[in-house]
Formats: sequence, C-alpha cells, structure tokens
Amino acid sequence: MATKSIPRMKSVQPFSFCLKSSVVGSLEKGFRVTKIGLETESGKIWTISGDNSMKRVRNGTACLAFIDGGLKMKDAIVIGTYQMENNFLFFDLRNQKLGFSSSLLARGTSCSSFNFTYVPEY
Repeated sequence: MATKSIPRMKSVQPFSFCLKSSVVGSLEKGFRVTKIGLETESGKIWTISGDNSMKRVRNGTACLAFIDGGLKMKDAIVIGTYQMENNFLFFDLRNQKLGFSSSLLARGTSCSSFNFTYVPEY
C-alpha cells in the first residue's frame, strides 16, 4: 500500500481514511498525493489531483475526501462538491453531454480569480 509509511489518524466523519497531514506533505495546489483518474463511459479520463482528493479536516489530519457508499449503494459513484471545486463543468444541453476540466489550480488559477469576461481570439 502506497500509504504504508504514513501514520493513520483517527477517522473524522464522514471520512474513513485519514492520514497525518505533515507526513503526506502539501503543495500550493493541495496535498502531494497520487492523482486519481476516473474513466467515463465514453473513455474520457477526469483527473483528480491532491487539491480535490485530500481534505484537511483539522490540524494535523488530512482525509481522503470520498465517502464509502456502503454495501447497498444505488449508484456506482457520486462525485461530491469537494471533487468539483475549481473545475469547470460544461453543460451541452443540445447534445445532452457534460464536460469537465481538471483542477484550475494546476493551471495557476481558480474559479474565484478566473477572468470570465476574457474572450480568446482565434
């Protein structure tokens, strides 16, 4: 297990997998952890980096920000608001598709500082 050498911390509800944050290490863009790739039905990969996968829940503790749906969960996966922070979602109503970006923090910006009035020249 990749986290074998990182001390486990007491779980903080609703999260069950928590680690000592000082050992995990953090960067400006979140925690220094392996990226998570989720594959859509069409084969596209959505990459979730440390800023959207690990959440600092209290001083010294960071938890994997996913919740166990239990043995009788209805859906295969539910993406929470923490995974969607600082990502763009594109709603294509005509074609009934949803598009998404990876973290804007990795691109040096965020939703709160993004210039929505800028129109690129093509």
